[in-house]
Amino acid sequence: MTLLSLESVPAAVFSTRKLVEFTHAFAGRFFPDPSGKPPALTVNTFLGDFNAAFAKEIRQLKPGANLERDVRLATPKGEQTFRVSASVAIHKDERHVTLILQDVHSYVSSIRTLEESELRARVLVETRAAAIALVRQGRFVYVNKGFLELFGYMLREDLVGKDVVSVVAGREKKNIAERLERPVTTDLPFERFEYTGVRKDGTKVYVQVLEEAIDLDGDPALLWYHVDISHLRTAQQDVVRDRKQNEILDHILEALHRTVDRGELVAGSLHAALRWFSYESGCLLSVN
Repeated sequence: MTLLSLESVPAAVFSTRKLVEFTHAFAGRFFPDPSGKPPALTVNTFLGDFNAAFAKEIRQLKPGANLERDVRLATPKGEQTFRVSASVAIHKDERHVTLILQDVHSYVSSIRTLEESELRARVLVETRAAAIALVRQGRFVYVNKGFLELFGYMLREDLVGKDVVSVVAGREKKNIAERLERPVTTDLPFERFEYTGVRKDGTKVYVQVLEEAIDLDGDPALLWYHVDISHLRTAQQDVVRDRKQNEILDHILEALHRTVDRGELVAGSLHAALRWFSYESGCLLSVN
């Protein structure tokens, strides 16, 4: 496994017995000497005795599964709280644990800065008229009331800090994840895209997103304006269904023209028309 795409994020891979791979951000945050020889670490020694319960949960984690917890970890600057995402994979018949960490204080500070900024006063207003989310490193940094309502959540804490793909339909998670892996700079042009969202109750919502790259507290982030297009998608599906029904009728008529003698078809149509005319006009026509 490679962590090259996560160099700016504290992340590490552990085998059963040792630290296998780590990012520069991980070394800078947890090693006494980031440029020196890395210390001998296992998952248990890295997490420490006070996170023994979390370490046990990781040992019980099945390959392909994920686990996320907020834990306090020892750093050269003292204890700090991190949101740790753990996953397990089998590499060369050996169990490898990947830990990806986010400084809880960092994203909480970002939220507070955002709340005090002119940006929030202008666009991230507490309104239900617009569904707005602020995204950084694939996670929600902020969501407004409109976004919570669109996806059926009551509390902002249910989404802030969580992976964006947690509200994306399964078959589209990969596309959105790849989109979020792109380098983000504030000079990115406006972009528009669509995806199928999943509400808290499991129902689907079709959304269109206008994406803008902004500067947040000195670092780039993505501002997503969401528009519910479920009614448009339903209308499009109705049009497609009607078109298919018309195509089926056309095939039936074509088949009738091929299998029925044209003279008999015309005579039958005329016969039916005369009967209808006789009924509507009240005339007593004799139609043989």
